[in-house]
Amino acid sequence: YKDLVFGEWWTKEQRQTDSLGAAGARAFLGDYEITVTLGDAAKTENITLNKAAGVFEITLDKTTGVSDAEDLPAKFALEQNYPNPFNPTTTIRYELPQADFVTLKVFDLQGREVVTLVNESKATGTHTVTFNALNVASGVYVYRIQAGAFQVSRKMVLMR
Repeated sequence: YKDLVFGEWWTKEQRQTDSLGAAGARAFLGDYEITVTLGDAAKTENITLNKAAGVFEITLDKTTGVSDAEDLPAKFALEQNYPNPFNPTTTIRYELPQADFVTLKVFDLQGREVVTLVNESKATGTHTVTFNALNVASGVYVYRIQAGAFQVSRKMVLMR
């Protein structure tokens, strides 16, 4: 049993990204802990691969010892999700010109909260979050960000 679980069935892969920063690997359906590294920076996320969500994205923010003012956002921004329409995952990107407490939520068209994607303090910079709508019905949804006095909403379409 141990040989099967920790040997034959255990997936331990190392990949180098392509010029676009993407890497791929085949894996069994199930739960995984994925670690992405760039120099001294690392980010670990727990993901679940299932038949509907076989692709995932992990973004490692640019980290350096010196802040480069040209790379910092000049204003708050909430980008349109991509892809849109989507099935079942989409990426939402937002920019913060200063560190702030951020809330990013998804609502249905009746105004009912579907999920809270972000509810924490975030550093200055560009951030991305992935919305996995595996257990959500097809339709139009609204995502809203609030960071300090900044608040904006955008629509997105889930198509099965």
